[in-house]
Formats: sequence, C-alpha cells, structure tokens
Amino acid sequence: MLLEDLQVVLKVAEFRSITAAAANLDMRTSTASAALKRVESALGVELFIRTTRHLRLSSAGEKYIPQCEQALLVWWSSESLRPCLHSN
Repeated sequence: MLLEDLQVVLKVAEFRSITAAAANLDMRTSTASAALKRVESALGVELFIRTTRHLRLSSAGEKYIPQCEQALLVWWSSESLRPCLHSN
C-alpha cells in the first residue's frame, strides 16, 4: 500500500465513483481501481460496496476513512515542515 493509494481511497469516498476520483487525480480509472484494490487487500476488508450503478462505503470503510484522512493530514503537515528542517 502506498501513500498515493490512500489519496485514491479518499477521493473515491468523496466522489462515490472510481472514475470521477481518477479524473480528479488526473489518472486512469484502471490505476485508481488498482490502488483501491491494494488498500483493500492490505487491510483484508472491502471499503466500498460496489454495484453496477452505485458505490458506497461499507461499514469498514466508514470506520477507515476518518483514520485515513487523519493519516494524510499528518503526512501533509510533516511535508510542509521539510524546508524548515534544512535551515539553520
């Protein structure tokens, strides 16, 4: 599982669509789908319930998304500190 995979998960949750999430992230739908599968495989749960017309969060997804958001916020915050770490 990669950090970018978590971004895909959050966008899929936001848009309720893999295709829309992929477009927003400027990537192919197949790439976004593979990222989502990597996360679900690593966690051992399905985060989304998929039908032919709809995609919605599973109960596991409802629990995971807030944690995923927090993890990415911490990472983005730490990245913003990177320039400060190299100054005297």
